[in-house]
Amino acid sequence: MSELNLYWNYKNASDDQGDVAQNERDILRSLQPHTNVKRLSIYYFGGLSFPDWVGDPLFSNLVFLELGNCKNCTSLPPLGQLPSLKHLSIFRMKGVERVGSEFYHYGNAYSSNTIKPYFSSLQTLRFDDMTNWEKWLCCGCRRGEFARLEELDISHCPKLIGKLPKQLRSLKKLQIVGCGSLVASLRAPEIRVLRTVENGKFRLKRPASGFTNLLPTLGMEISDISQLEELPPRLENLRIRKCDSIEWVFEERMVHTSTCCLLQSLSITSCGFSRPLLDTVVLPTTLKSLHILDCTKLEFLLHGLLRSHHPFLENLSITDSSSCNSLSLSLSLSIFPRLNGIIISGFEGLEYLSVSISEEDPTSPLNRLKITECPDIVYIELPTVESARYFIYDCRKLKLLAVQGDGLPSRLRELQISSCDQLTSNQVDWGLQRLASLTKFTISGGCQDVESFPNQKLNTCLLVVDNGAKSPCTQACKIPLPIVRKIRCPMSLNLFSGGTISEDSLPGKTEQQKDSRILCPSTSDLFFLLLLCYKPENKKGRGVEEE
Repeated sequence: MSELNLYWNYKNASDDQGDVAQNERDILRSLQPHTNVKRLSIYYFGGLSFPDWVGDPLFSNLVFLELGNCKNCTSLPPLGQLPSLKHLSIFRMKGVERVGSEFYHYGNAYSSNTIKPYFSSLQTLRFDDMTNWEKWLCCGCRRGEFARLEELDISHCPKLIGKLPKQLRSLKKLQIVGCGSLVASLRAPEIRVLRTVENGKFRLKRPASGFTNLLPTLGMEISDISQLEELPPRLENLRIRKCDSIEWVFEERMVHTSTCCLLQSLSITSCGFSRPLLDTVVLPTTLKSLHILDCTKLEFLLHGLLRSHHPFLENLSITDSSSCNSLSLSLSLSIFPRLNGIIISGFEGLEYLSVSISEEDPTSPLNRLKITECPDIVYIELPTVESARYFIYDCRKLKLLAVQGDGLPSRLRELQISSCDQLTSNQVDWGLQRLASLTKFTISGGCQDVESFPNQKLNTCLLVVDNGAKSPCTQACKIPLPIVRKIRCPMSLNLFSGGTISEDSLPGKTEQQKDSRILCPSTSDLFFLLLLCYKPENKKGRGVEEE
């Protein structure tokens, strides 16, 4: 037998500290497996302590051990001398208040002068939901403990005040979450992934010889970056969350130092800015993506950000954030020469947005611009970028949609507008007759005043009018087109004066499709122009699903 899982009936679990707890300990003692077992899990054990065989070094093949929901146990078993143990998980042991020497040594072999390290093979260690755990005492072994530990996860231990092992030479991934009382520090020269969120005062100390790891640090998430003396070297992804007065990060250029020369993605989440930045914002030259989510007083950052040159940034997203007053933003693509994607969503306070391109250098790799759920925006100016795709959804106060220069770019690939209640066709310079590369044109969900496109002609387009059975089209959609191949609609529509033919004359049509009528002028080169005059119930505020 290589694996043994022992479950007690959690529905009958009791807080009884007397005969029942002793009886359960006797049962577990009698269930001692063969020493060749490799994986052992014990859940909902109700005894006050574990029997002696749990942790016996004779279990030399044991590589995986998990102890969970043993709520009556007041101490952990001695596991430090299991020679092959690589993975240890301990969770929901609410009776444990202290982890000390009893955790490291078996029997009476403990000594602070022990040469052989404890947990000599352990690679991953997890403590989770230990609600009464307060202290973690180091063993004092001269060779230290956890010599090969690569991953340490301590989550939701609200009373833990310390201490952590002082130095974990092999640690590559550290996660500490929800330990609000923790005041501790450690050295981990090989760290590659760090996540520390909603804790007390945790500090990742700089090793005496500096961070010597030459491999990339893949990612770091931290809720108080001010507690770091130095970011790990070659950091690729950094996420900062729930930090107040975060402007100092940009002013002191912590993310712009030589040790961070590989930073590619920076995410700022649930943070606040307290004042304008003292200088322009200088991002690392390697940074490709900047994501801002759920931040307040964002104007203090954006004014500095949009005054600086960011030659390598490829993606910019601002989501679910706000400004303290009405905000006007002017974003010139000339300072973002490699930007290919912009997302602005749920930005409260943003009223005017202009995205422009330089007349001297009209080229830009931008291929996707998405503006959604901005409740206060009334004016948007779009750039004339070739081969782009524009999406504007759920901007209920939008009144004017302008286009830089002479109208929409001739090679525009896609334009989708949904749930912009106050936008009308007369307020948009469509210039549809020039859009030879347009593959999809969508108007849906609330754009009720856009019912005609005067003086507009399309060279090659397929028009699909899909009004849905629950929301019939009550007004004629008047769009002069050279050809219309397909109309999916619960009734016939008089799109423009011209002949009609029945769907019955077309091959491959279903009975449901034959209920429609089709208009057929003379051109055959067809792309897609999708005009939807209803808002799907399962796409709240998002309009039509993008393809």
